[in-house]
Amino acid sequence: MSVLEANNDHQGDARDALLEQFKTLPNIQAVIDAASAQSQELDLELLKLAFERTLDTAEGVNLDVIGSIIGRERPDLDDDQYRSILRGQVLANLSRGTIEDIIGVIAAVYAGAATVQAVEEYPAAGTVTVVDVAIPPGVGPFVASLLRSSRATGFRWLFHYYERTRPFFLDGYLGSRFDSTSYFWTTAIEGT
Repeated sequence: MSVLEANNDHQGDARDALLEQFKTLPNIQAVIDAASAQSQELDLELLKLAFERTLDTAEGVNLDVIGSIIGRERPDLDDDQYRSILRGQVLANLSRGTIEDIIGVIAAVYAGAATVQAVEEYPAAGTVTVVDVAIPPGVGPFVASLLRSSRATGFRWLFHYYERTRPFFLDGYLGSRFDSTSYFWTTAIEGT
């Protein structure tokens, strides 16, 4: 259910709000109808404007504006991939550096489709591994930067993930190609 819902009956609402003595006067009803028609158009345009500027529905430039507000400029990603990174950025901004926060950031980026394994290591380190899902090329470093901003200061985390690659042919011969290749990457999440 959407929080933003249109009121499709401004005219009926305005007529219902009239005092009984004015409900039968044609001039009053004409004024009410004209004003409520404009109010209806304004309501629909404001709803459209608000709808185009939410994280779940924004596209293109509007999504870029949301990214600049929350502190994550658009890398070379399409809208859906960028939206996932922005969801993670929101959680990273709110993070207190707990292991649950770090798992939450990854879960937001992967939209809950990945299994995340996190292991803390003594004295102040850990490993985060994304299992089950290969991410599009180039997204891994951005996830690592999200984790870098969401971790506690003084902790060192390693981020393990699989990255999808494009299919390729060997010497152009039919049948000598790999359709789904993925590489395993490890990125250190260090710095302050």
